[in-house]
Amino acid sequence: MINLLPPEYLKQQQTNWKKGLVIGLIVIILLVVSVTSLRLILHNRELENKLAITESKLQEVNRELEDLPALESEKNKLESRLKNRARIKDRQLDWLEIMHDLELLMPSEVWLQRFNISLDRSFSLEGYVLRTQVSTLIESLTASAYFSNLEVDYVEQQELNYTDYQEDEATFFRLHGKIDESKGEQ
Repeated sequence: MINLLPPEYLKQQQTNWKKGLVIGLIVIILLVVSVTSLRLILHNRELENKLAITESKLQEVNRELEDLPALESEKNKLESRLKNRARIKDRQLDWLEIMHDLELLMPSEVWLQRFNISLDRSFSLEGYVLRTQVSTLIESLTASAYFSNLEVDYVEQQELNYTDYQEDEATFFRLHGKIDESKGEQ
């Protein structure tokens, strides 16, 4: 095969091929750089979004931490109340037995108006005694396994005047004491 083209044309074609290769490499490099830059920009935005979410969560946690002392205080109060309830529950009295014992111990001439028992198992008793002495009532209560440390707070002679009852002189009394825990527990 005979080459009829002038030799300059052949040199120009070889130069164009080299220029095309250089231009192609430059385009590829530019594409790689721009794709990499685009990926970095997108990755940066993703990290910024994650950072914003994390900061938002951190603010929520900080707000909750501000409430923590109040919540701990409330928790301590509730635990204390639960312990008190458990302690009270463990110290329950057999009320039917105590009331039955009180009924059996009361002389027939005693008229009770109030019988109060506190959490510390102290009690107070108020009422009237007809024809018997308050000391007889105290002796009867002291004989019980449930009542101890009896003391008289008040005694006064009064005229009883109630509807459907005969007028009579009575002794008004107020006693206090303790319910014995050793016998009174279930």
